[in-house]
Amino acid sequence: MTGVLAAACLLPALQAQLIVNVVEIGGDAEATDTVVAQWTGQTFVNGVANEPIPGTAADAPYTVGYFGPNAPAYVDRNHRYADDPANNLPIPFYLIDGEYIMSGNDNRDNDPYELQVTVSKDVLVYLLIDNRTNDGNNADPPTIGPGTGFMEWVDSSWQPVKRTGNRAGNPDWPDEVAIDESADGDIDQWFSVYVKAFPAGTFSLFQANNSGRNMYGVVITEPPTAPVMGPVTGTPVSFSTYIVEQGGVTLDLGTLEVQLDGTVVSANAQRDADRINITYNHFAASGSPFDPGSEHTVSVAVNDTTGAQFTYEKTFTVGSYAVVPPEYAVASATTPGMKVSTYQTAEAPTPNLNSLATTEQWWARGLPVDGPAWENVAFTFDPVFTDGVQTVNWVADMDAYLGDIDATPADGPDHFNSVLPEGNPQPNTFVPGIPGNTFSTEYYVVEVTTYLQLQPGVYRMGVNSDDGFKVSVAPGQPSPTGLTLGLFDGGRGARDTEFDFFVSEAGYYPFRLLYWQGTGGASCEWYTVNLETGERHLVNGPGSPIKAFQRAADRAHVAKVLPADGFMGVKTPQPTLRIELEDGSTQVDPATIGLSLDGNPVTPTVSKSGTTTVVTYTPPEPLSPGFHEVAFSAMDNGSPAVALDFTTRLFSPWLPLDKPPYQASEDGMLVVEAEYYHEVIARGNHEWQFLTQVPDYSGPGYLQALPDGVGGTTSNYPGFLDQNPELIYRVNFPQAGMYYLWVRGQATGGNDDSIHAGIDGDSPATVQRIDGMGGYNPRNVWVWVPGIHSTNPDTGDNRATITVPTPGEHTIHFWQREDGFK
Repeated sequence: MTGVLAAACLLPALQAQLIVNVVEIGGDAEATDTVVAQWTGQTFVNGVANEPIPGTAADAPYTVGYFGPNAPAYVDRNHRYADDPANNLPIPFYLIDGEYIMSGNDNRDNDPYELQVTVSKDVLVYLLIDNRTNDGNNADPPTIGPGTGFMEWVDSSWQPVKRTGNRAGNPDWPDEVAIDESADGDIDQWFSVYVKAFPAGTFSLFQANNSGRNMYGVVITEPPTAPVMGPVTGTPVSFSTYIVEQGGVTLDLGTLEVQLDGTVVSANAQRDADRINITYNHFAASGSPFDPGSEHTVSVAVNDTTGAQFTYEKTFTVGSYAVVPPEYAVASATTPGMKVSTYQTAEAPTPNLNSLATTEQWWARGLPVDGPAWENVAFTFDPVFTDGVQTVNWVADMDAYLGDIDATPADGPDHFNSVLPEGNPQPNTFVPGIPGNTFSTEYYVVEVTTYLQLQPGVYRMGVNSDDGFKVSVAPGQPSPTGLTLGLFDGGRGARDTEFDFFVSEAGYYPFRLLYWQGTGGASCEWYTVNLETGERHLVNGPGSPIKAFQRAADRAHVAKVLPADGFMGVKTPQPTLRIELEDGSTQVDPATIGLSLDGNPVTPTVSKSGTTTVVTYTPPEPLSPGFHEVAFSAMDNGSPAVALDFTTRLFSPWLPLDKPPYQASEDGMLVVEAEYYHEVIARGNHEWQFLTQVPDYSGPGYLQALPDGVGGTTSNYPGFLDQNPELIYRVNFPQAGMYYLWVRGQATGGNDDSIHAGIDGDSPATVQRIDGMGGYNPRNVWVWVPGIHSTNPDTGDNRATITVPTPGEHTIHFWQREDGFK
């Protein structure tokens, strides 16, 4: 992503600038953050880390580039303009490579406000206006212009642009441009596009009247003189593009020739006013999809009505997709619908709430790791647990918004509710068994298993979830070790994750959806997307091409793996791996069972009782801290036999040091890796976890306070002394006195960027809330921080200090202040 952003800043050599000057009147014009407006070609420093793009230092200069995907929107935010593939809304072609103005988002409610823009030649000026302006609704265009009280200067001389479309598919509404607020990869808002022609010289733009929302954007281009070809959008089975007639040119469709990778293909071309839409279905023509990740070139030649020829060439890259092995299918299935099971607990799963690894451990009744499984408090008498469900379209709290996720379902974050799809609404239903016996809508996991009837082809499937999910397919029967097709491994509000997969042979394929809820809002939709039209259908829902069935002649399969793949709550460096396999219409062949640890064959214990085969293995010696790869192999006795192979990651924890105290040097210097502690204390539902996922740490790894974002601890003194997880280091000091303290850490934002320290079991004010003197900025980077948040009473500045009262051994302590801190 960094490379993409950097590329957006490059200015082609010798290109004459359209924008000569911009004078901002009435802006905040701060020395840092909301600095004066900038424009293409200008270099500025805004003095705040991570603005206008993530990962930049506060004093880093930034040069405004040309407009396009990932172009930063404002001088005082890291919001950026973005393609919106979920709604098939790339950045409009006519804006690409235009010059643009970056003003401050904090100027959105300034009135009066004026941008005096000077241009070198006749131009088209595009305004990108937040849909929420005036009425707060982002699902339709803003209500602006004379008589509205909002942007009344945008009169009828500003025309809505209607060329590339909008989410509603309404031809009477303007084109939309998506905004990724905070540059985190999620689309948050949409702007409507308006245009007006201006001659060379100076013109003015005025106030946004948009308090609490987003400032408008400005893109400036030259008037078009010839037809232009839009971007090529590729799927695993097809591609599409379009040509827009401009500059008074009319094209002759009878002369159109389309080539794919140098070969002429029979593409479909249809005229829609001044737009020619071109599509080609490669799968229908060849019987096979494009290879995952492959790049292709589309060349188009066409004459106008005078015989002049126009040629275009663009490329597209096929996204990744999974290939489902045909041997996974079963020959038949019965009983329409899906089986569903829900497990809810009064306790929050740890560590890493809202992670797949912890959820699989939780679902397999592996929590807590050192005692009997927590009680299931879901309402297990719900008849759907016997009868099954037909679709997954759930909201946990059906009372808050009468069954919808929010109060405005027409522009909500989901696709199926009381008003959507338009003309055929499909209201949400309860999450099975939720609210449970405790009337809670938190801390639950749902497993849906089904056999989906699929024909050969490429499928796009999606899950809109709050919080996480995994969709997998396995041989013979749904299994936790199946091929993962789609995954959101974390917590979030209701958002989409869409994924593609290819099926080469018709059959009934065993699918498993695992959906989990941590805290807050809770919902889940499981749907498919038509690759040609973009239309969504609930899996097994009205109009769906995919039908679901509950029962089939199940083959032998893997039923349970403990510890779950990647689960980090293991308490011993010699964890016992337990694999359970169940027979079905075929049986596990015990002679084929094999196991390896870190590539070395090991001998497990294998036993069988009834239809259940249990494979266990305990390492004879403690494993080194971190993850170890375990490979399991087995076959069933079917004809042909089906492999039940999988790999899993077995975690070995970091244990406290059994060593003498650290020795500070005579000059008072001591550097210690955080993970080399003498004692660690977990409290409540939080603990310090040894991890290796985030790169660039020093030593063998790092520690993180987990789970992240669930509460249960306090940031206040003295409560955190015995309520928050703690690290203890024994240190021998050669002399008494004041010592400066530095802590190397990493934060993702303002909710995980501080820690408390102390000495001999107490935390003086001089080392409480270590996040000062620059703090943990830039984000997502390891930083040494020497300061506290407030003034140190012993030094008069923000330096973090510890006073050692006497020479000799003392204990140095660290307490979590904010969970998630690394």
